[in-house]
Amino acid sequence: MKFLNDFVIIFTSIHRDKTGDKFLDNLLSRMEEYANNLEDLVEERTQAFLEEKRRSEELLYEVLPRYTVFEFLNMHEN
Repeated sequence: MKFLNDFVIIFTSIHRDKTGDKFLDNLLSRMEEYANNLEDLVEERTQAFLEEKRRSEELLYEVLPRYTVFEFLNMHEN
């Protein structure tokens, strides 16, 4: 969000023409909406990834001995 705020400050300081205010406001609101949508999408996909990871680990624990899975997962986390 800091990038967007910096961009808004720079862009508005360059374009102080009153005739373009409506255009600029529209552009900035659309950019903010886009950034928020991206943040929501990243959060959604992160949660989906974590759920699949949990399910995969559960399946490994069912198929392989717990100690083997535990060692494998700890070895690959570092």
